[in-house]
Amino acid sequence: MVTPAPVVLPDGIALGDRVSITPTDYGLIPVAGELVVASAREFAVRRHDESAGEIVVHFPRVGFQIAASSDDQN
Repeated sequence: MVTPAPVVLPDGIALGDRVSITPTDYGLIPVAGELVVASAREFAVRRHDESAGEIVVHFPRVGFQIAASSDDQN
């Protein structure tokens, strides 16, 4: 069995923290939520959507940045 390499996150960010994920290209609209996945290939945040309820949104690591957030929107 291969053990995955540890995932490097910005200082102070850990699974379960409130974060915002923002594209690094032209669409700079962040999505905020609870960080539930942080792998070498992706991030995922759990958030509440008024139409769909609780959802988990997945983002590739390439082309997106993560930051700590206390924002309860999105």
